[in-house]
Parts: sequence; structure tokens; C-alpha cells
Amino acid sequence: MLKKTLSLASAVMLSISLVACGGSGGSSEAPAEETQAEATAQSDAAKTDAAKTDDAKQDAAKADATATAAEPVAATLIGEASPDALRVKVTNNLDGDVTGIAMRRTGDAEWGENLLKENEVVKKGASVELGIAADDTASYDLQLTDAKGTKSELTSLALTTMSELTLHIENGKAYATYVDLDGVEGTTKQETETQVTDGATSSELIAPQDDQYYEEPAYVEEQTYEEPAYEAPVYEEPVYEEPVYEEPVYEEPVQEAAPEQSADDCTRDNIILD
Repeated sequence: MLKKTLSLASAVMLSISLVACGGSGGSSEAPAEETQAEATAQSDAAKTDAAKTDDAKQDAAKADATATAAEPVAATLIGEASPDALRVKVTNNLDGDVTGIAMRRTGDAEWGENLLKENEVVKKGASVELGIAADDTASYDLQLTDAKGTKSELTSLALTTMSELTLHIENGKAYATYVDLDGVEGTTKQETETQVTDGATSSELIAPQDDQYYEEPAYVEEQTYEEPAYEAPVYEEPVYEEPVYEEPVYEEPVQEAAPEQSADDCTRDNIILD
């Protein structure tokens, strides 16, 4: 009886021990599930951070590309690019950067395409080489466009005779100075001070600028035209004079005497016979 009681007690203790172990096992499973969730969350967060980093890198690359595209590129060679082409050094001395250069033969109505490529520019003070075909003897007009879109024109340029061409602007009008192939300098600027119009220099006819005092040219009274009086010509009738008739004087011809004949001579029909 005592053995049965001990055995029963031992069984009860074993059951309690197993229950306690089971409870202990149940409580150990919860931290494992929480660890798995935390690992998943951390993985998702890492993927999100990586995606954001990639997006940021792409945005930065796009921004760099846009900035690079927006930055103008200095032009070095425009026009004819063949090795035997003539090269004219064109220097920009205008008020700003040149974003467009178009050409046409003098006398043509249409301008050619912009010789500067997209995003190319000739900065103020910079130079670019303009290529012209070596066998081209035509004169050309140039159309220049600045960064503000303002256009200026230069006409009748014998580019194949030039080695250097410098662009200038004065009072809103473009002109150029140049050096020809022989080293002789010239300019396309018109010397308005020496041009005379109706007795007054063109500088006197220019509108006043800034605080300059403008003197209006003196008024010259218009001269009236007087038609000359018509005088009829005086006709004098010629006087007819009857010619004086002079009767011709008739002179009797002088008859020559017959030759003398001797007694021995005989004549027949006025022929002397020997």
C-alpha cells in the first residue's frame, strides 16, 4: 500500500514536471516569432532604403545630365570642314555671347542654317574658325544672333580674301574689322562723317543722343522755276535778183590762105601733085 502511494505520488510529480516543461516550451516559442517579424521588418526597411538610394542616385544623375546639357560648349570650327578649306579666324567683340551664325551669298534672299551646333556658343572675346571652300570666290552676308535673340547683319564680305575677322557693334549697328591674306587691315564701318547729303554732312542729320544739343539744319527757300519767254524767229524773205544776160560775141573764124603753087605744079581737088 505504501508502495502504491509512493508510485502515485511520483506519477503526480512527473505530470506536474511535464506540464511545467510544456509551459516553459510554450513561452520559448513567442520570442522566436517576434524575432522573425523583426527580421522581416528590417529586411523591408533595408529594401526601402536601397530603393530610395537608387532613386536619389538616378535623380542626381539626371540633374547632372541636365546641368551638363544646359552649360554652353565653346565652338571651335564652323562651316566647311574639309582639310583644304580656307580658315578665317572670327573673333566675337560684340556686347554678349553669339549663339547663332548664319550665312548666305550676297544677293540671295534666304539665310542658311545656324552654323553653330546645339548648345554651341562663341563667348564674348572668344574666337572660332570659319571654314570656306578654297575655290569659292563669292561674297557673303553674315547674320549674328546673341543670347538675347537680337540679330545683326554684315553684308558683302569677301571672306576668301580674309585671314581674320573681328565683330564689333556701335550704336546698335554691327560692323567688322578684318585682315586680308596680304596682312592689310580694313573695316566695313561706314565713315558717315565724310558723306555729304544735300550740302550737309550726315552727322548733322543724325538724331541727338543723350544730352547732345540738336541743331536743325537751316531752311533753304525753294527756288522757283521761271519758264523763259518765247521769242518768235524773224523771217526775212530773200530778194530775187534777175541775172544779167550777156550776149555772146561771135568771132568770124580766120581762113588760112592756100599755099602758093608754082607754075609747074598741078593740083587736083586741092591736092598738090608733084
